[in-house]
Amino acid sequence: MDTISTFLDIRIEKFPEDFCQASVLSILKQVKNYLIVNIPHSDVLNHFHELLTQLQTEVANDSEASTEEASDMPASASHL
Repeated sequence: MDTISTFLDIRIEKFPEDFCQASVLSILKQVKNYLIVNIPHSDVLNHFHELLTQLQTEVANDSEASTEEASDMPASASHL
């Protein structure tokens, strides 16, 4: 388990952009669940939790912005 934890920790530190995309949100959730079960009190679990929380907030904010933009569009433009 130490090897997995070390690998993930290094990967997060060296390539954080790999973990900051909405398309990987479900994968991050699965990895976090794995870590909770197998390495419950690790630093890497804390990193994943922080990344996941940050990404979920960004996705929610993006979704709200898209909804607001769509609602600001005139009714005639939505039929185009």
